[in-house]
Amino acid sequence: FVVTSTVQTNQSIWFFPILMMGAVCYGAVKGLRAIFRAGAVLSFFCIAAILAIVIVLFPRFEFLNILSPFYDGLGQVGYSVTMLTFSSMEMGAFLMLAPMVKGRLIKTYVWYAVVSALFLFVVFFTVMAVLGEYATLQMFPFYGVAGVAQIGELSNLSALEAAVWMIGVFIKSAVYLHL
Repeated sequence: FVVTSTVQTNQSIWFFPILMMGAVCYGAVKGLRAIFRAGAVLSFFCIAAILAIVIVLFPRFEFLNILSPFYDGLGQVGYSVTMLTFSSMEMGAFLMLAPMVKGRLIKTYVWYAVVSALFLFVVFFTVMAVLGEYATLQMFPFYGVAGVAQIGELSNLSALEAAVWMIGVFIKSAVYLHL
């Protein structure tokens, strides 16, 4: 609902979810191989878009905004990691996909976890370096950061970030619906 609440505020709240569910159902019917091929291609564009935003914003980084992750203690870090890990459906999806994996399951899972953690670190670091404490007041902080970024004549990259989110939602939803 980020699109209807921030981008197209005059649009019906049901338009984009219904449109997205049509695409997700089509993807789920095509099967996992088609979804993962689309995901591989689209992930390249997602990573490129997010890295472009991070690179453009690098001159705006204020390193004084960065707080130590251990500011509230080691227990808070452990709690946050646990909540981020187990509050999503990825763990269940991995367990359902495990019998279909050819090769080393543990290696695949660890590789995914490390890459995801590194990617999230870059995104969180960018948000904190640019917005500082103001990021805690934002509903969608990276969307707000993308609105600050400029590349040449493109004065607002928030549409690019919204497209990245929609791609991720499409791939995840198609996989979950297929499972």
